[in-house]
Amino acid sequence: MNNLSFCEPVWLASDIHLGPDNPRTSETFYRFLAHARNRAGALILLGDIFDVWIGDDWIRHPPPWLELALHHLRETGQTLPMWILGGNRDFLIGDKLAHHLDARLIRDQCLLRITSHGKDKPSKHTVTQPDKKFLLAHGDEFCTEDLKYQRFRRIVRNPALQSCFMLLPLSLRTQIARRARQTSQQTDRSPHEASYDVQDTALAMALQNSGAHCCIHGHTHRPGHFPVHTAQSGDLSRWVLPDWECDHHCGREPERGGWMEIDQSGLVLRGLIDLPARI
Repeated sequence: MNNLSFCEPVWLASDIHLGPDNPRTSETFYRFLAHARNRAGALILLGDIFDVWIGDDWIRHPPPWLELALHHLRETGQTLPMWILGGNRDFLIGDKLAHHLDARLIRDQCLLRITSHGKDKPSKHTVTQPDKKFLLAHGDEFCTEDLKYQRFRRIVRNPALQSCFMLLPLSLRTQIARRARQTSQQTDRSPHEASYDVQDTALAMALQNSGAHCCIHGHTHRPGHFPVHTAQSGDLSRWVLPDWECDHHCGREPERGGWMEIDQSGLVLRGLIDLPARI
């Protein structure tokens, strides 16, 4: 398992879904990146950075929206340590993109350790974590009761199938990805369905194998802090990162987005209200 260790503030975000149809979301996220460059000690993006990713060779001739996204991400990677993980939408993210962004690629679940170098007192808004050790993941691997998706996940992550897909022209890959996304939107179920959410049994097993008591993930678009209930789970919990949506939310629904900050004093979940209007 990958291991990361920091004593500086670490910021985590996921489920931004950058793409040509999400300009306001993209602009808000770029403002967040500028804020992170000024305040964070490191940045970890836990998947679904892009609404779709058709292969690292896309960076050779990027469309305008992607060229802008790469510029902001690369500027961030050149300013502070940055790690990226592929999600269920952008699982084809690879080493070439990470190198282009001056970032490091996380290939699977990762163990994050926060080390202390002082006796700073936590603020009243901080949730303390005594062991300062967290399991990081995108989260889709824990939705084990969604059998249809798990079958799809096993198929598309097959290295042989991915190699064949990468032999196709970029234009054809783009069409395939667009059709797959349209089909997904037509068949998407309510996020409140039980099979859509993370299953405690699967998560408890991953936590016990990692030696951590808390997992941080995205994917479900249900931000918050949740206990992990199993017969032998002990004191286990998970934090879900917010998804980002500033383009297609309902009229009275507020724009969504946010991130998590972790340092030696604990962790806190931030929302867009905490993002400065200007950097």
